Amino acid sequence: MKHINQNKRDDLYWIVALKEKFISARDFYKGEELKWLNSIILSCDTFARTIFKGVDEREVKAVLNFANTVRPILYTDKFYAPNTPKDDIVKCNIDDVYDLAEYALGHCKTDCEGDFDNCKLRQAMQRLQVPPLAEHGPCEYFCKEE
Repeated sequence: MKHINQNKRDDLYWIVALKEKFISARDFYKGEELKWLNSIILSCDTFARTIFKGVDEREVKAVLNFANTVRPILYTDKFYAPNTPKDDIVKCNIDDVYDLAEYALGHCKTDCEGDFDNCKLRQAMQRLQVPPLAEHGPCEYFCKEE
């Protein structure tokens, strides 16, 4: 009888959780993007089934039961490049950063210069991973009212 070592179990937890996350995200994709997402889901499923081949069914169920409690989340507390000098790093609450971003984006409604490729505000928002306001258009933060 084959058993699953801890490294593979850890990988399976992630694979199963990511597969479920991608399944729940299907509504946000169309066309070629959806085709690739479905391919990722199928690959995750095939990978897991390959590891489970020959393993006792009770062990498989135990791994799957635990895997279904795992929720993949994005977490970071470092919004700077790894080679940033320590003197250039400022630590603050991310909610404060997002509050400042919200006020700064108000500038776009009245004073956007239209040079999206060289916009320093846009570049800063991208570096800080401020959530975009638009999926289409010249800039993901462009919110000028017509």
